[in-house]
Amino acid sequence: MTESLLISQVEPLRAKAKQGEAIGIFSTSRWQGGETVTIAQETWRVAQCDSLLDLRERLSAKASSPLIVVTPLAITEIGEDVRARLYKQRLFPVDPWTLLMARFKARQVDPALRLQPELAEAALEALEQS
Repeated sequence: MTESLLISQVEPLRAKAKQGEAIGIFSTSRWQGGETVTIAQETWRVAQCDSLLDLRERLSAKASSPLIVVTPLAITEIGEDVRARLYKQRLFPVDPWTLLMARFKARQVDPALRLQPELAEAALEALEQS
């Protein structure tokens, strides 16, 4: 998962999350960026959490900046204690086509394009650079 894809996913959620709530992102692709990202002039910590123990550890750590956790674990694999610390008590799946549709205010994406998520990811990357 790239930084631009993560920012596109988190941007609409960040203002709604309460202080102390982390934003959970479900993604089978690993986080490829650094330990922090800046979204709308606010620094967020980012953690790749591949195990339940890793999730619990990151969510229980005290820090002054908000947290985004990226995990391949399904919501059914994590406990109630972990869900309670997540915004809306869920993990948000990454769908680059949905993010791109929102950016362009499109109503639908051609089903043939949905088979190629790398096209949407490339378009989101290009939007971030412009």
